[in-house]
Amino acid sequence: MHAYRRPLRSLSLAAFLLATPALAQDFNLDVGAATGNPVPLASFGAGAARPGTWGIAPTLVATPAALTDITGTLTAVTSTLSGGGNYANVANLGGATVNDLNLMSDIHDVGALPQTWTFTNLAAGTYDVYTYAMAPDSAAYLTHVSIAGSIDPAQDVGGAWTNAYVLGVTHAKHRITVAAGSPVVVSVSKTASPPAPNPNHASVNGFQFVLLPANGAPFCFGDGLDVAHTTACPCANVGSAGNGCANSVNANGANLAASGSIPADSVVLSGSGMPATVSCIYLQGDGLDDAVFGDGVRCAGGALVRLRTRLNAGGASSFPDSTDTVTLSQRGGVTVGSGATRSYQTYYRNSAALFCPPETFNVTNGWQISW
Repeated sequence: MHAYRRPLRSLSLAAFLLATPALAQDFNLDVGAATGNPVPLASFGAGAARPGTWGIAPTLVATPAALTDITGTLTAVTSTLSGGGNYANVANLGGATVNDLNLMSDIHDVGALPQTWTFTNLAAGTYDVYTYAMAPDSAAYLTHVSIAGSIDPAQDVGGAWTNAYVLGVTHAKHRITVAAGSPVVVSVSKTASPPAPNPNHASVNGFQFVLLPANGAPFCFGDGLDVAHTTACPCANVGSAGNGCANSVNANGANLAASGSIPADSVVLSGSGMPATVSCIYLQGDGLDDAVFGDGVRCAGGALVRLRTRLNAGGASSFPDSTDTVTLSQRGGVTVGSGATRSYQTYYRNSAALFCPPETFNVTNGWQISW
């Protein structure tokens, strides 16, 4: 399991909310709220680096409860707990701040049966869901977290507190595309570790729901931090956070990003960080892969479509550009509003014979769009 560490942003809450007015479907949720451990302050962003009001995910079984979003607004979104278990408050995190204790110390333990948290009435879109599932009383306990329909696998969470939010230690992270009215079901259960006769416990501390931009979201990073895929860069040529694997001219790796709008059918893919004047191919896949591909890792899989070949200028190019007469969706044969998910990556030449032999090509990170 890769360790993932992301620093909190030094952005004031007021500036954050003014800069991102469309985040009313983002939620920061603390499970329970003991007398000694109320919800964290609104300036606290936890692992998603997303400051804002922290609401409560109530622990009353089989009783839907309306949730407060990060702007402090009570919404129609509800959470419902099923599967039982019990609420506890355990303060055993050496060096933790007050906000850390408020989030991580009051927990809901999982009982003999798996526990589910069902979230309904979320706005349609793609979300990153952070499930805090660290047992604050023992580093040996592991909690198994999965979300039906997520592109990310089930994850086991647990370990020693290190005064940081680390993927796989303090929380799981799942990306899921939500259709209007569809629920998100987070399943939590005990693992087989530690072995008998020592009992295992599983716990839930809280959740964060982050609604991703309307033009899709990046994935499949060659930075050694991405838990969503397990294939490492083939020559230990790890790139910078958010990029593909390193290439012979750019130790940071090449990047694929998108601009424009899905509803307006104006999305443009932009590749950068590639060798200056090489050719590249913009690819679309209707499935997922996880395999070494040249000097990089390819996650765009299924039926691949070569959208367009470009000659880079300054290591960068885009598709579509001013020379194209079709949109990205038209070229890829996908309908806006269909809900179909497509994955994109950019293949490029990297003909440096001594760099990561024997292959002479690489790929960017991926970009995923739910049309």
